Parts: sequence; structure tokens; C-alpha cells
Amino acid sequence: MVTQNDQAGVEQPESVKLSIPADVEGLILEPKKHWTKYAVVPVLVLVLVQVLSGGHQILSRVALVTGIDPLLFTFYRNFIAFAVLAPFAYYVESRDMRPKMTLATFGNLNILAFFAILGNQQFYLAGLKLTSPLFAAVAQNTIPVITFLLAASIGQEEISCRKMSGLAKILGTFIGFGGAVTMTLYKGAKIYASEAGKDELDGFVNLFKYAGIPALVDIKIDHWALGAFYLLLNCTLWGLYLINQGSVLVKYPALLSMGCLTELFGSIQVGIIGAAMKGVQSLDFRSVTLNHLMVITYAGVVVSAIVQVLQAWCIQQTGAFFVSIFLPVQTLVVAVLAIIVLGETLYLGVVIGGVLVIGGFYIVNYGQKMERKKKKLLLLQCKTKSGVISFSGEDKKLSDLEEPLLS
Repeated sequence: MVTQNDQAGVEQPESVKLSIPADVEGLILEPKKHWTKYAVVPVLVLVLVQVLSGGHQILSRVALVTGIDPLLFTFYRNFIAFAVLAPFAYYVESRDMRPKMTLATFGNLNILAFFAILGNQQFYLAGLKLTSPLFAAVAQNTIPVITFLLAASIGQEEISCRKMSGLAKILGTFIGFGGAVTMTLYKGAKIYASEAGKDELDGFVNLFKYAGIPALVDIKIDHWALGAFYLLLNCTLWGLYLINQGSVLVKYPALLSMGCLTELFGSIQVGIIGAAMKGVQSLDFRSVTLNHLMVITYAGVVVSAIVQVLQAWCIQQTGAFFVSIFLPVQTLVVAVLAIIVLGETLYLGVVIGGVLVIGGFYIVNYGQKMERKKKKLLLLQCKTKSGVISFSGEDKKLSDLEEPLLS
């Protein structure tokens, strides 16, 4: 969107006449408000989103340790999310917004489902089981770094040491990966260890024990590196999903419907893989315990449905960059819950690596923000010189909602 501040920095000949639709002219001439005047509610929502997502990581860890099958977990989680989101997608998005389902679109949505559901979630659960919720939460902050490297390798991202944005992305990449390597190879001294023993954990673990869930056991150190590798694959697959999501949205601009179909196709893929590997009985809903059902329902309804809708709304209100800076809040939430609820030990290596990863996360995101701002300014200058500012559908590709930064 063109603002008054943007126009102020562009020289316009007197002979140039701007063709601006009446319904957006008021928005253009209206002075730009500071984010604090309209972002109070989004800030509260974003904090809630990170708390809910952090709770999901703790509950998933408990479910994995107590024997839930990862394929069964993923299958029902995404099917439930589809069932919740489908009615809203049908009524909120008109038929004009949902193009006809072609073979190419069907194939692209299945590719997205493979990246985001089958591959991403399975590797995440495998990594979470072999490491810890805190390690997994910190690892998620490497997604912008990995996405940047993947996009740069195929020419979608520009790497230039002559520009501040390019230097920021390169520096953030090195810092982020340095933190990831530190967490993986260096455990370090214990900074905090729960006073409760393995059999008598404090906090909400008493509720789990009352429900019949046994106490958690420590992770063997030789499994740590393997779990870190799984989480790296998890973040890489999510990066591939983000890169391909933008091109799919151009041809299928119904964001909510696309999310629903991705959940459905992903659930089907998981079901096929589960039946092929372990037989149809492995997906039998009757084998799900009440405790595991609660975790699956929470993951499907709260995380895969409600959280995604809330996050999309916040992106519309404040922009993708503002939303992205709240992701480390989830790491903090998981750290607190992991220590209080699970009695997890906090190691120096995780703290040092976590600080580096989050620092790299912010630097890369800041570099991307500078680059997007420059591209929008150049686009405005080109259209101003031509005498017409167009608000066609093609310009909507610059929308913050369709800039795939987050999960």
C-alpha cells in the first residue's frame, strides 16, 4: 500500500496524474500511525499464540515419552485441524477466491503437504523425542536462516556484501548456524537442575502422574546429535514449504482453503505411509488412550487451527516482520515449562547456542525487512514515473500475509 510518507520521498512532475481508486485514496492520504497505536491487541494475541505453541511442545514430549505413535499422532492431528478449518474456509472465502482444482494445483498442494505435514512433523517428533522441548524450541529459530539459504541457492534471495541488507543476512546466517552447532556439540555445565527427583517432579507433572502417565526419563547423550539432525531436517523441510507456498498462493489465492487442503492431503499421506509400514491397525483410533487423545485434540484444534488463524490475522494487522519477532517468546515459554513441568536440566551449551540462534534469527529477519522495504519503494518510484499507481491483483503479492515467514 502507498502511504503519504512514501510519496513524500518521490519527486513527481506536475504533469503526472496519479490514477488512484477512490476507496483507497483516503488510506493513502491518511498520516501513517505508529505501530503502538494499533498493535496492542495483536501483541497480546501474539504472546498468547506463543504460549499455546509452547504448551504444545511440552504436551507432545509427554505423549512421545509415554508411547504414542508419531504417525498416528500426525494423522489424527491434521485430520482434526482440517475438520475444524474446513467450514470456516468454505463460508469465509468465496468461490471466486478458490480457483478450479486443476491437476497442477492438486500436485502442488500435495507437495506442500509433504513438506509441511509428512516430512516436517515426523522429523520434528523424532527430534523432540531424542533431545528435549527446549532444544527443539531453540532449533525452530533457525528456520529463517535455513529458508534464506535455500532461497538464495535457487535465486529467490539476493546475496550482496555491498548492501546492508545482504550483510545482515549473511552475518545472521553465520551466527545462527554457530549457535545450532554449539547446542549440538557442546552440552556444558548444568546451570539449573530441578530439585525434584525423577519420580517426584514438581508442578503440573503431578497432574500427569495422577492421570497415569509415568515420570519422564533423561535423554542419553549419544542420542542428542541424532535428534539434532532430525530437527535440522524438520527446519529444512519447513523452509522448503515456505519457499513453495508463495508460488502456490499466486495460482490458488485462497489462503485458508489452501491450509485446509494441505492438512487433508498431509493426513492422507501419513495414513498411507503408516498403513504401508505398520498395517492399517496402527491407525486404529481405538488404540488411542484418553491422555493421548487430549494431546492430539489440543494439537489439531489449538495449534494447527486456532493458532494459525490468529497468526494470519496478526500478520494482516501488523505485518509479517512484526509477527516474526515474537517467535523467541515461544522458546522462553518452553524453557520455563520444561524446567517447572518436566523437571528438565538447563545446560550451558543450550543457553549459549540459544542466544546465538535467536540473535541470528533477528539479524536475518531485519535484513529481509530492509530488502522488502527497498523493493516496495522501487516499485512505487517506477509506477509514479509512469503516471499510474495500480492496485491490481499482482500488487497483492507484496502483501505481508502472503510473505511466508512463519509456521
